Amino acid sequence: MGLAFRIKKNHNVPSLAMSLELLKNYYLHKSVENLTERYIRDQTNKTCRYCHGKFPEVTFLTKPHIIPELFGRNSVTSNFECDDCNKRFQKYESDTSSMIQHYLGLLNIKTKNGVPTFQSIKKSGENSSVLRRDEHQVNLAFGTNANDFELDEENRILTIYFRTKKFMPYSVYRTFLKMGISLLTDDELSYNNHYLKLLNSEVPLKNGMQHWIAYRYVLKLNIIQNLRLIFIRPNKL
Repeated sequence: MGLAFRIKKNHNVPSLAMSLELLKNYYLHKSVENLTERYIRDQTNKTCRYCHGKFPEVTFLTKPHIIPELFGRNSVTSNFECDDCNKRFQKYESDTSSMIQHYLGLLNIKTKNGVPTFQSIKKSGENSSVLRRDEHQVNLAFGTNANDFELDEENRILTIYFRTKKFMPYSVYRTFLKMGISLLTDDELSYNNHYLKLLNSEVPLKNGMQHWIAYRYVLKLNIIQNLRLIFIRPNKL
């Protein structure tokens, strides 16, 4: 008889069931499977979709991924992301990585640098709890951190508490929003310029209304199934 385990985190995210229920209000609009364009190094005539910078005012030397490789290795690249924007988006992706790193290890998802090893945050004098994945199993090392797990021997359930690093939820929103914008055509984006305004805004989310606006924008660009699909509401984009 095996041992089941469940995960608890030090932050709140929507459940999978909630996300699937939400998607009933959306239909499939676009998938990266339909994309044929790939990054070319020639910078001539390139314009950045996100800041509207043009070569040679901005450069396009970095190969940008439409789906960040922190979600798994992929070859889905573009020719419309300048180096300055790419550097800015990497900061957002760093926060996103902090939120999902333990999931990547549990699911054995290979990122650009392989399957990540998760180390919990620690206080002075503590050791980190570590999740490391090899080809065949998940290895967990709690050390003296007895509060990071709870074993229910009667029901054979191991509950793990992952103490993740702090991250900015707004940056996570913008990571997903940027992916959605990348899948839109130029025509679609031309009459939905508010997406770019939100993505490029440096105003932090300070109240519930701003939080709701960001949540609504991201829901319009809900991406699932290995982050390769884009869903939208009927008659809305």
